[in-house]
Amino acid sequence: MPGFVRRHFPGVMITALVTTVVWSIQGLLPRVLAPSLAALVAGLAIGAGLGVPAAWRPGLTFTARSLLKLAIVLMGARLTLSDVVATGGKGLLLIVVVVGGALLAGRLLTARLALPRRLGLLISLGAAICGNSAIVAAAPVVGAREEEVAVAVATTTLFGTAAVFLYPLLGSVLGMEQELFGTWAGLAINDTSQVLAAALAYGDTAGSVATVVKLTRNFFILPVLLGLAATSLHREKAVRWTSVFPWFVFGFVAVVAAASGGCIPAAAGGVVHGLSRFLVLMALAAIGMTTDVTTLAAIGLRPLLGGLALATAMGAMSLVLLTVF
Repeated sequence: MPGFVRRHFPGVMITALVTTVVWSIQGLLPRVLAPSLAALVAGLAIGAGLGVPAAWRPGLTFTARSLLKLAIVLMGARLTLSDVVATGGKGLLLIVVVVGGALLAGRLLTARLALPRRLGLLISLGAAICGNSAIVAAAPVVGAREEEVAVAVATTTLFGTAAVFLYPLLGSVLGMEQELFGTWAGLAINDTSQVLAAALAYGDTAGSVATVVKLTRNFFILPVLLGLAATSLHREKAVRWTSVFPWFVFGFVAVVAAASGGCIPAAAGGVVHGLSRFLVLMALAAIGMTTDVTTLAAIGLRPLLGGLALATAMGAMSLVLLTVF
């Protein structure tokens, strides 16, 4: 444990420091720059402008991954089981349609843009299900090369980050209610951290709804990977299902159940909710600092066009479905 703390302490502390500053001045921030966006921008500025020392990286990675999952689990303290079942069940059919549509669109775009099949598949999975997590999980199943994984991750990161800033602006222009915006963000934006950043920038209710919708959507990585494993001719490595399966979702449901059963007093629920918000901001600051801007700039035109088309299709398709249903 001492070795673990010593290795991760610098990175965790720098994200905590950045988050404390953002948290302290949030009342002074312009409305378009919510704390979640401010934390991400601060991280991007530090990473691109000052650079990230090697000693920070273990802690930044731990914050961006493990502490983000803990934050999601703690978010359940402000929800009830009926809320989760109603929101997740209502969005299930839409999730099926959006995920299926994105995978089909990705296949067509891959052929149209003459992208390598595996690269096109990775970009499609990143857009359709859970961003970089889906890309990294699927890579060994389809036998993707390291450079293909890097390009797919960079493409997904670029358009997911753009969505964090663009979606709240579009939601305001369209006059979307909190619940509708949260569902839209949970359906259409790539990565869980990006969904939370955009939704929480719009409001707490949007953040709660988006969390449930996105966690429901994340489960679709399991059947998709099983299908790929059954049909792929390039199974170079075994899939570590323990790293793919979203176990933290069960932690989220357990906290929701505890809150629903009255095991978490209202005062404690408020404290837990505040802690979850702080941890989300820490994770976003860490993600900003670890985002390699030079990698994003070297994506190339065809993957860039494919990622743009898929991101646009996801947003438009989700919005049309929500309008119709």
